[in-house]
Amino acid sequence: METTPSTINVADKTVIKGCYAKRGGAVYLKNNVTMNLEGSPEFTQNGYATIGDTVVNAEEGACIYLAEGSKINLKGAPKFSRNYITNERIVNGGNQDYKRQDLYLAGYSGMDAASIHIVGELTGDTIWVWPEQSPHRINGEQFAFTEEGVSAESLNKFRNALADSATNCSDGEYLAGVRRPDQPSTKVYWDKMYNIFFKKVDNKGVAVPGAEFTLYTDSNCTSTYAIATSADGKTDTNAQGELLEKGIVDFTSVPIGVYYMKETRT
Repeated sequence: METTPSTINVADKTVIKGCYAKRGGAVYLKNNVTMNLEGSPEFTQNGYATIGDTVVNAEEGACIYLAEGSKINLKGAPKFSRNYITNERIVNGGNQDYKRQDLYLAGYSGMDAASIHIVGELTGDTIWVWPEQSPHRINGEQFAFTEEGVSAESLNKFRNALADSATNCSDGEYLAGVRRPDQPSTKVYWDKMYNIFFKKVDNKGVAVPGAEFTLYTDSNCTSTYAIATSADGKTDTNAQGELLEKGIVDFTSVPIGVYYMKETRT
C-alpha cells in the first residue's frame, strides 16, 4: 500500500538532484502535502518552459509542481533552477530560449488551489511563479500568504512568470509580490513593476557617466534594493538591450512602494 506523508521537511543545504518527477519537474507535491523549505537547499533540475508554451503544457517543466491543496513554506535562500543563476525570466539554453518557472501552482475554479506561505525573510534569488488558476495570476489578486513582520523586500522576490492578457504584461514586464495597505498584512498580492530613470548632469548641464546611485527600502538607507550607474552612452543598455543615452540612470522593474536614494559614487 502506497502512503504519502502530509509534511516534507527539506533541511538547509540539502541537494535535490536532477530527476523527472510526475509532470516533468524536479519535485511533484501531491494533493494536500506541505513542503517546508528553509535555509539554502538546492534543486539541480532546471525549471523551465520553452518559449511559446501555454499555461496548459508549461506545467511539464516546473522545478516544483504543487498539486491542488498542497502548500510550500519558504524561508531563507532556496536555489531553484540551479543552472540559471540570473534573475532574468528569459534564459538561453543553447539552441532554445526558455522561460523559468520555479514554482507551478495548480488549481482551477471549484478546487483548492496550491499555495505559497512566506514564513521568514527570503534572501536568495528571484522566485518565478507560474500560477495556473486565474485568480492567482491577475494584477491586484492575492497569490500567497506571509507571516507578520516579513519585509517588503522578501515579498518582492516573487515574479509572476506569465506575460499575457491575464496579467496585462509582456515579456520583460512582470508582476511582483507586494502588500496592499487596504488588505490584511498577511496576504501577498501581484502588482506591476515600474522603471525609474533620470539623467545625471554636472553644474553646466553636461551628462556625467559612471556615477553610482543606490536605491534603499528604508529611510536610514541601510537596506539596499538596487544599484545603478549612469550610462556611458556607448555600451550601456537597458533590460531590453536598447542603448542608453549618456548620463541616464536606469532602475528596471521596481515594484510599487516607497524608496530612498543616494548618490553613492560620483
